Amino acid sequence: MGDAADVAQYNESSDLNTHLIAMKADELSEIEHALVKFQENEYGVCELTNKSIPIARLEAMPLTRFSVQAQRDAEETPVF
Repeated sequence: MGDAADVAQYNESSDLNTHLIAMKADELSEIEHALVKFQENEYGVCELTNKSIPIARLEAMPLTRFSVQAQRDAEETPVF
């Protein structure tokens, strides 16, 4: 086995890979959610306000679930 620096580098690399895999899994889940919404004719509708999400936002963030204002409101609301 290598020295402590090798072990630390391996652990850091392993942690990064785990994080990247989790991010990809989250992204895949969001894509699947968007496809379901599309099939149900609900794609582009804010999940908080039930209002249409502007096309410009969907073009910038195709997987978004919320309008800009709804996203801001959700981020400002404290979670207990």
